[in-house]
Amino acid sequence: MCADLVDIDYASPETWDRYIREDIMRVYNVTSKVLNLFQQAERYANSTYDKLDGNLKRILLGGVIREEDGSFAYTRNSSAEFYADIFGLRMDYNAYLQSLQLNTPISIRLMVTEPIKVGSSHKSIRDYVKDMNDLARRTIISSGFTPSREVENVSLGDLDRVLNTFKELFESLVNFSSVYNPRTFFITSLTGDTFKAFLEAYGKLNNENVRDRVFRRFGVVRLADFLRDEKYAIFGYANNSLGRYITELEKMVYDFLHKFKPEFIRMDRDIASDYKSLLSSYLTSTTLGEVLDFSWWGSIKCVIPISNLPSTVTCDNTYSPGYYKYRSREYALIEMFEEFSIPLLLYYDLEIEKYSDYVVWLRPKREVNT
Repeated sequence: MCADLVDIDYASPETWDRYIREDIMRVYNVTSKVLNLFQQAERYANSTYDKLDGNLKRILLGGVIREEDGSFAYTRNSSAEFYADIFGLRMDYNAYLQSLQLNTPISIRLMVTEPIKVGSSHKSIRDYVKDMNDLARRTIISSGFTPSREVENVSLGDLDRVLNTFKELFESLVNFSSVYNPRTFFITSLTGDTFKAFLEAYGKLNNENVRDRVFRRFGVVRLADFLRDEKYAIFGYANNSLGRYITELEKMVYDFLHKFKPEFIRMDRDIASDYKSLLSSYLTSTTLGEVLDFSWWGSIKCVIPISNLPSTVTCDNTYSPGYYKYRSREYALIEMFEEFSIPLLLYYDLEIEKYSDYVVWLRPKREVNT
């Protein structure tokens, strides 16, 4: 394996100052702009058509058609469909038609309903954007920077600027994602692994001053030491650390880009396919392929007996025994650490629970289609 998984100057504080100011701040700023659009839409709840400006009236009528059964629908990629799906903003088209037919002013209600869900999740676009905005803000503050107080105001009645704002959202999220951003990749690779694995993956961390600086900045701490051997001590992010905030933000961004496939924005990239391509060179050259075959790209649960350390470790994937995908294997403790070291850097997040025994979970950081 090469000395460094990424070609960046991760030892330099300036690298990370610039990362916060550019990549994280951009995510925060554009999600703030999009949230402002949702807030504008919500203010129209229980309002009426006559209160709208001319642009918004045209937007909510753009592409509305009447079906043979008398119901109303939208033409594909129409402005009215876009605002209904994304913002939940629609109007009473029956009342509007009646007003035209009778040539009489009638109160035409506007309705703000729940926007469409993202993929098969229970979260709407607004939910994702709000959560990403909150986490980006927390990350910026934890880094010692100040989030921008002024948000560029884009009018909901300016369709072109609204579309451009959503394009900007997708661009900022793609540019932040670890699949495309080596700085984010570096941070999300330190979630939990052996000390030895970190030093082998990133040569500059063998310098104690560099290592202390990087670990202190992102909140890497010793999580466990099953063998009383520094090489195989488990290091990773403390709760509420900067590294954990960025990792959780990246998971959210990846999940959003993976599940949300809007027709109104041309996406030239498929993030899940690009992630698998990123991993492809490691599938045969490291233990990654063997571990992913064992887990079927899912989670792994390992039980380490507390009463008998070092001991034999039993690891299972999360399928039920008897199911054809179920796999179970026993490891010597050091063998397990060696086998999982690369997968933990590239694919898995580590979680350690303590009951009557230690339970070590390896959970995928990102969902892929297999």
